[in-house]
Amino acid sequence: MPASETGRNSEALVFREEALLWCERLPSDLDLQRRPDLAKRISQIDVADAHDAALLLKGDTALVRVGESHFADRIQSYLDLAPALRERIPAIDYVDLRFDERVYVRPLASGTPAHKTF
Repeated sequence: MPASETGRNSEALVFREEALLWCERLPSDLDLQRRPDLAKRISQIDVADAHDAALLLKGDTALVRVGESHFADRIQSYLDLAPALRERIPAIDYVDLRFDERVYVRPLASGTPAHKTF
């Protein structure tokens, strides 16, 4: 049976297609060429859901949800807010910046390991 007809492989193909579409938008939406300072800070990008991209920054264990647009603005917003957020919530699981007027922060549950950055 061809790989595209099996359930698991078909899900992997959909994931790859979404990831490729997301990555095609990187040069214009994230604008890494004009913001090399941001590009250098990104450790990992999760595009399993093309409408809810999430990333980890180097040296930071909080998952940052940036959605599907305004990537550079949202990353910069997180960098600006991070010190104040850490004062109030030292162990952060994730910060959701997908909503223009609100920032949602989920504390890391007790005993839960932090996200690892590379």
